[in-house]
Amino acid sequence: MSFRTVITPRALGDLRQIRDYIALRSPENAAKFLNKLLAELDKLERQPRAFARAPEDELVPYDLHQYVIRPYRILYRIRGKVVEILHVRHGARRRATRSDLD
Repeated sequence: MSFRTVITPRALGDLRQIRDYIALRSPENAAKFLNKLLAELDKLERQPRAFARAPEDELVPYDLHQYVIRPYRILYRIRGKVVEILHVRHGARRRATRSDLD
């Protein structure tokens, strides 16, 4: 079963911030990291249920999953045949809040 990935505006903003932060030291590494992360999203399209529930799952009325691409966590939900990327955050940061996931 194949799924389609949708990146929410919030998650897109997260990715831009990550890219900009890495680019401060190395624009080349920023591009490499973003390309790697986007390539990894293919795994979500093939097997989105293969990844664990996120610790923040209890905050929302749907199943919240996480896919870890160190050092980042991709928080997402599955809606039918769509994998909706909700938020991308550094793994060392505190847990996401409910408002981070809206």
